[in-house]
Amino acid sequence: METHLLERFNLHVNNPSDAQARLRALTSAKALLANPNSTDSTRRAVVDGLTRLLGSGNACFTFLRYIVKLLGDVAALHGIFAPSIIEVLRPLLEGEEKLVADALSALASVDGFLLEEGLVLSLASSPYVSVRSMLVKLLVSSLDCDKRSIVVMKPHFMIRVLLGLAEDLYPLIRAKAVDGLALVCRLNDSVVGFQPVKCFNDCATSFLHNDEELTRLSSIRLISACGQFLANNKGDTRYCELTDAIFAQASCYNFSELLV
Repeated sequence: METHLLERFNLHVNNPSDAQARLRALTSAKALLANPNSTDSTRRAVVDGLTRLLGSGNACFTFLRYIVKLLGDVAALHGIFAPSIIEVLRPLLEGEEKLVADALSALASVDGFLLEEGLVLSLASSPYVSVRSMLVKLLVSSLDCDKRSIVVMKPHFMIRVLLGLAEDLYPLIRAKAVDGLALVCRLNDSVVGFQPVKCFNDCATSFLHNDEELTRLSSIRLISACGQFLANNKGDTRYCELTDAIFAQASCYNFSELLV
């Protein structure tokens, strides 16, 4: 059965200009990859065929998304294929194609894939909301010490990127980035000092009257995190003026009104 399916796959994958052939090739590929008894050589043949199909440029966008997703699943489940699939999908992250978000999603669960500073900066300036949304989720998730992190970047660079994403036009991205700053404030005492906390507080207070409730709630959480940081460092005289400023600002707001 495996041999028969592989023959069908090879027959259809070699005719990428035919939409029906592409669909049949994808169906055979999914069956072969989902079969726990398929050999590594069969999986390799399927991965190589899908890679050729991805690079052919003859398929529609939706079909290419399925291929990217399938390759990501293979790499996550069968680590032996991870290096070659990373090599295939990573260039998609540096292009201007709409497949960037799909490639990032697929690679996020693959062992061996890392988000370096240069790539993060490129993705943060992507014109696609789906890319920036995926990126900010990965950045915030990387701050959770209990989870596997694919982000390799210095803390101060992380802060700058999150501050930039906090100004995003898309409310969900903005709110998630502000939540990320709150996590940085709570988890990174070694890198958070007077200037970062002041930036965090200024960022949070600027959003207290934002039109979006999610952003307002995130700003309140960030102010709380700044306050907690200052409380933990109350013996340090450098933070006295900032503490007074935060309490003075807080006294000017009716926080119950901000939640309406």
